[in-house]
Amino acid sequence: MQFLKSNYPKGLYFYPTGNKFLVSFVKPQSFKPSQITIGTAENESLKDFKENSKFSKLLYSTIKENLDQCEYTKALALNQKSGYLNINDLRVGAIFGRVNDPEDIFGSVLIKDGKIDKSTFEIMPTHRLTIYTEN
Repeated sequence: MQFLKSNYPKGLYFYPTGNKFLVSFVKPQSFKPSQITIGTAENESLKDFKENSKFSKLLYSTIKENLDQCEYTKALALNQKSGYLNINDLRVGAIFGRVNDPEDIFGSVLIKDGKIDKSTFEIMPTHRLTIYTEN
């Protein structure tokens, strides 16, 4: 199957289908057209990216269900002790102790006595799955 690789820092792959591309994180050797993709785009600049709502729902539900299993997030919760903790998209790093840009935050969750209450996870509506890049 033909594909294009993006300039995006963590490797997006574009698989042609008709007059658009399926956009995926899955490498060519593992990709199957029947797999869920993150969305579609007319070209690799992602200027016209259309998010796949099935993927987004799966992503956010997976994050919510596993927040209390992630050692990194548990360590942050222990350090913070209480309040709301941002759950950052680690593809874009932030300086420790600083808040990521809103488009790089998956959501937030309430911390009580250093423990994560995953039932309180709220999705950040400004989170973006991709970025637009000029070619």
